[in-house]
Amino acid sequence: MSAQTDNQQGKISETDIAWLAGLWDGEGSIGMKVQKYHVGGRTYFEPYAQVVNTHAGTLEHVDAILTELRVGHHISWPRPHQHPNGTMPVSDYKPLWSVRIHGLNRVKALLKWISPFLVTKAEQAKLVNEYIQSREGHQYRQYWAYSERELEIVNTFRMGRHSGKTTKVLSRESLNDYTRGALSESAKV
Repeated sequence: MSAQTDNQQGKISETDIAWLAGLWDGEGSIGMKVQKYHVGGRTYFEPYAQVVNTHAGTLEHVDAILTELRVGHHISWPRPHQHPNGTMPVSDYKPLWSVRIHGLNRVKALLKWISPFLVTKAEQAKLVNEYIQSREGHQYRQYWAYSERELEIVNTFRMGRHSGKTTKVLSRESLNDYTRGALSESAKV
């Protein structure tokens, strides 16, 4: 994949994209999030990718690359933990930032660029891409029933996240029985 050919602006090099993939491999996650509609109570699944770090210069470079590639993303800087009286930090940890990408189209756009360079997250990216392609095959993907393979992919992430611990396997029958706390809100490997 040539970044220069695919990126009309030509400002992002293949090296930058490989660097971004390496960052995602080491510091990030790619997975499926379990959500519930507020109205109607239906369960749905959303692909996501997230990377977390403490270095501000790294954030600036990630933001510049994602912006240039036109990959929608959200950046957050959590506030440091404070003592209950508000006077001193509870920990000496550095403040960290996170870049989150949620949704079929946004995650698909990210994975298009970084998948060829992923190593440790390559299998997760492959499964999420398969899920996205399957959902795109449905005319009304957000309301359509989930296929057995789509549920299998979501369960693969859930089982990997809980690594050996017993977790509730999602089935067609359990989708409408979702309650906060009964299922993990996010599932990642």
